[in-house]
Amino acid sequence: MEQLTVYILFFTIIFFLGCSKDNVVQRINENNTTSPNSGDTSYKKITKGKVSLVYEDITKIPVDAIVNAANAQLNPGDGVCGAIYGAAGHNLLDSHIKSNIPSIPGSSTDRCNIGDAKITPGFNLIAHFIIHAVGPVYSSYSDAQTANLLASAYTNSLQVAKTNNLRTVAFPCISTAIFGYPKDKAAPIALNAIKNFLASNDSDFDEIIIVCYGSDGKENYKIYKSLI
Repeated sequence: MEQLTVYILFFTIIFFLGCSKDNVVQRINENNTTSPNSGDTSYKKITKGKVSLVYEDITKIPVDAIVNAANAQLNPGDGVCGAIYGAAGHNLLDSHIKSNIPSIPGSSTDRCNIGDAKITPGFNLIAHFIIHAVGPVYSSYSDAQTANLLASAYTNSLQVAKTNNLRTVAFPCISTAIFGYPKDKAAPIALNAIKNFLASNDSDFDEIIIVCYGSDGKENYKIYKSLI
């Protein structure tokens, strides 16, 4: 009887140790598959109508097209432009642009006017296409001119998307990095341009996403959050 009691006690301990181990492993696995920002609801996705705001890497968003904050030469750049070139495949994207998008007449280097947009395949990106939009350098124009050019970059990007039957589009914060456009001035212009375009083209789109990311992304997110 005493021996039976010892056996029962032994197997009970083994059972509970096994369960505890399984629970620990499960918790570790759950932690490893949780998004780094999952505990921080300050930067969760916000959607109103067909416009969404996210804090994410734009190169990893599954949409029909992402917009590149491009330069007029459509050359690889820094920031979001460099990230998009890198993720798409630098040589593939650069070669396609040089082969298929000619220089603007009168210019030996520029391939896209400021405020305009061009489209290329997405190559290695999740997104099927890249729309390259050229925003203004803030210090190069008057406030009214920069506002018009920035709004045009968003509007023309959406027009390119509509022409190519692309229903989901993700935008970065165009011109707010090295082009120097103040974030608090750029955000309402961008948001109004998107909403104004949707007002007459709503049925052509499923979702337009404003993407904030990087060192200044959280500041941009907070500004858009107050406006959206």
